[in-house]
Amino acid sequence: MAKYNQFTQKLNELFADRTHWLRTSVKKIQGRPPKPTNSKINRAINHLQIIASEILVCEVSNKEFNKTVLQKKRWHTKNKGWGRKRKIKSFNLWFDKNVSYKNYIHLYFLVWKEM
Repeated sequence: MAKYNQFTQKLNELFADRTHWLRTSVKKIQGRPPKPTNSKINRAINHLQIIASEILVCEVSNKEFNKTVLQKKRWHTKNKGWGRKRKIKSFNLWFDKNVSYKNYIHLYFLVWKEM
């Protein structure tokens, strides 16, 4: 929000400098009139571009961060069950639904234990 306020303030300053002659024709304003030169305008535009790019970077990075961050984890999933049989049954249902094993190569490992 601070960057947005800086951007708005700088833009308002440029607008006030540019329209000073119009405001003085309606109401008398004390002080020296500003003289907007090309170099002053170009510096202000460069400054505004830097601020705008920082604002956009923050917005995009926040959106991407929120996309990648997982929602709050639930340790107790719904309808999982508490007993051993219920857990095995829910795992088998999940496995059949989400894992296809038609084109897999099955490897069997034999573990030897020295006695």
